[in-house]
Amino acid sequence: EQILLVSALRRLRTAHDPESALAALDDYAARFPSGVLAPEAARLRTEALLLLGRKGAALDELDKPSPDATPSSEERRVLRGELRASAGRWRAALEDFDSIVRGRSTEEAGAGATADARSRERLERALWGRASTRSHLGDDAGARADLRECLRRFPHGRFAVETARLLGEQP
Repeated sequence: EQILLVSALRRLRTAHDPESALAALDDYAARFPSGVLAPEAARLRTEALLLLGRKGAALDELDKPSPDATPSSEERRVLRGELRASAGRWRAALEDFDSIVRGRSTEEAGAGATADARSRERLERALWGRASTRSHLGDDAGARADLRECLRRFPHGRFAVETARLLGEQP
C-alpha cells in the first residue's frame, strides 16, 4: 500500500507527471479500496486532477465523503468552495466558506490562538470567496462586510488591492 502511494507521490511531485500519478492512484484504489492511506490517496488524486486542469473531476473528488470519515480539513473545504464557486454552485460554495470563517471566529474567541501562515492564507481565501459568493447570491451587504474584514485582517494580502478597489478605498 505504502509503496504504491509513494510511487504516485514521486510521479506527481518529483517527475511532474500527473497522468502517471493518476494511473498509480487508480492501481492503489483497485488494490486497496479501503486502504489505511486512502485519505492521502484522495488528496493526491485531487492535486493531480487540478494540475491537469480537470477542475470538474477534482470537484467530484472533493464532493465525495472524506475517506477517513473525519471532518474535512480547512484546505479541502476552501478548495472545494473555490471550485464550487467556479462551477456556479454558489450556495454550496457559501457553506464551505462559512464553515471556515465561522470556525475560525469561534476558535479565535475561545483560544485567542495565533494562526500559522497557511491557516491565515486559507482564512483570507475563505473571506474573499465568501464575499464573491455573497455578491453572486445578491447579498451585497454581506459581501461588503466580508471585503472589509478581509482588508482589515490582510491589509497587504493576496486580495488587498482588488478588495480596496471594490470598496472604493486606497490600498
